[in-house]
Amino acid sequence: MVRKIILTTTLVLSSVSSFAGNPSSVADVVGRDIDQAYAGHIGMWTGSKVLEVLSNRGTIFENTLYSFQNQPTKDRKGLKAYWGAKAANITAYKKQQVINFGRSQKAYNPQYTTSFSYTEGGIGQYCIAYGRYGTCAKYKTYPINATFRCDTFVQWSYLKGAGFKPSGLLPRNVYNSFPITR
Repeated sequence: MVRKIILTTTLVLSSVSSFAGNPSSVADVVGRDIDQAYAGHIGMWTGSKVLEVLSNRGTIFENTLYSFQNQPTKDRKGLKAYWGAKAANITAYKKQQVINFGRSQKAYNPQYTTSFSYTEGGIGQYCIAYGRYGTCAKYKTYPINATFRCDTFVQWSYLKGAGFKPSGLLPRNVYNSFPITR
């Protein structure tokens, strides 16, 4: 009986740690559990920090990998909830573009959403004066607030920076759509 418990515990711990590699390249996607275990949480490695969307004020943050890996969860009772890092097979230039596009959204008053949809932050415009032939002669600009959830932020950043959108409707699915495990 004792041997079965020890063997089972050893197998579980070794299978968890085998997937818990750290990021080694810019734009690697890291994941971890949160209190809603079905969903999880993901972010992107900048080369020195994790770029992530949180529900806190400010929404888009760059936090240490240690902080990302060691967030406490109520339902895990002290077990590490870090999933590890995964990557896409893209060039170094595209990897940096993914991070650059993600960081650019900090300038557009980012907001957190629980929705599956997102809004790219930017500058919008509308016509306030028409010319002689019905074309717009003068525009007024207005800010468009960025709105993301952690998984939609990663998807949008990859779409803009690398030209493809990782699949999935939840953070764990988006994380699992990356083919390379670190």
